[in-house]
Amino acid sequence: MALNPAPKKRNRWRRIVRILLLGLACVLAGAVAVYLWSKSAPLTERQREALELFRNQQPYSGRNAFDAMWLLDRDTPTDEADLRAITEADMRSHTEWWRDRLDENNIEKDGPLWTAPSDSKYANLLAPQESDPPWCKPLEWGKCLQQVRADPLTYAQLLERHEALSTRIDALAQYARYENEFPPGAARPLPRFQILLTLPLTREAQAIAQDDAVSALAIGCRNLQLGTMLATRSRDLLSGTVGARLIASQVQALAWILATYPAQAIPESCVSATAALTPDDFDLCPHLHAEWEDHLAMFPPGGVKGTSRLVLDAGKTSARLADAYAESCRAPAREQLLQDLPVDDPPSVSAGLLSRECLANSVGCMLSDIARPTFAGYQHRLQDAWAVRQALRSLIWLHAQAQTATLLKDGDGAGLIERLGERPQDMKTPARRTAITAQPDGSLVLGVPLYDQTLRKQLGQDALQLPLTVVGD
Repeated sequence: MALNPAPKKRNRWRRIVRILLLGLACVLAGAVAVYLWSKSAPLTERQREALELFRNQQPYSGRNAFDAMWLLDRDTPTDEADLRAITEADMRSHTEWWRDRLDENNIEKDGPLWTAPSDSKYANLLAPQESDPPWCKPLEWGKCLQQVRADPLTYAQLLERHEALSTRIDALAQYARYENEFPPGAARPLPRFQILLTLPLTREAQAIAQDDAVSALAIGCRNLQLGTMLATRSRDLLSGTVGARLIASQVQALAWILATYPAQAIPESCVSATAALTPDDFDLCPHLHAEWEDHLAMFPPGGVKGTSRLVLDAGKTSARLADAYAESCRAPAREQLLQDLPVDDPPSVSAGLLSRECLANSVGCMLSDIARPTFAGYQHRLQDAWAVRQALRSLIWLHAQAQTATLLKDGDGAGLIERLGERPQDMKTPARRTAITAQPDGSLVLGVPLYDQTLRKQLGQDALQLPLTVVGD
């Protein structure tokens, strides 16, 4: 009688299944152990320092320009109490709109875009007309002056129509700081900064076209002061960048006016606008504070919930973001800043997804790596703003010296350089070798070396050329 092989086969398959199940259990136990090991990973010392840095950022003192800046181009009352009430109504409206746009996981849903109540309630002071000529563009002073002189009547009409807006822009110079008061987040609304870079320049060119150097200098210095405030006492990248660009643009225009009207007395507004500041005042670090807050706002207010917690740790992700953003605040970058050397791009390195800190926070690591830009370019813009502002201070000092008129008349570049060497220490830029060179038309220019590649590309040269003399104007 033949033996039935079926029981032996069944037993063999049972052993195989038990071995597979045991192996799977071991793998799962190992995965859980690895996950818990990753979950228990402490913050690094650098991450703790970065969190401390951003959490302890203190607000600037003095009057905040936010209300006036936010409502700049709307025909609202200009009293500060009225501006505050209108801005608060806009902020409440935005908060309600954004709350309705988010689901329980803080993910944005489709829906209509937000419109500020003030937009529909008050007229737009910047409403264009088809016949409007183009506004002047920043860092194109020569072209700006040429286009205004070519059509003075049209530009006079344009500026007359925007007189109320011009008055509002002039008033911004009295504020001590700018800090956006809308709640942090990717949808945080921003003022319409662009007009600050165009309307005042156009006004200056119009004043020069009318041979009114006094008004042109006053307009330029007020806006230089505004640019300095945005560059040194604001909390986000955009406002800092606008401030830096406004400084460079106004220095270019003001240097030309000084060269063209060397006997013109400097207005009092220029004295305060060119007060001594150090490279440390043009620090990028405070501007990164709001950027960090905006990224933190992507997490649900009540914390990450459900299965999302398995792959997203809000606390550790915020620490990774702070660590990345704080590169511009650390000792090597600060040492370069204080010496006015071009701040290096920090190495764009981070822990890989298979590292201990990322195994239990894979989504958080991916999000923080995506949001890990390098900020050296932004710091270079602020450094250049300091340097060109220093150059303007030096030019103002030079024009006040007794021998300067003779040196300028003789085109004595070597003598002017020697004279500049005697200027006060707080006007110098030790790391940058400024030079006075003669142009083909015989004019003299002071070259300020630039670090910002974007500005170099726009100008087509490595230095901002500031005129000491103007030929044929």
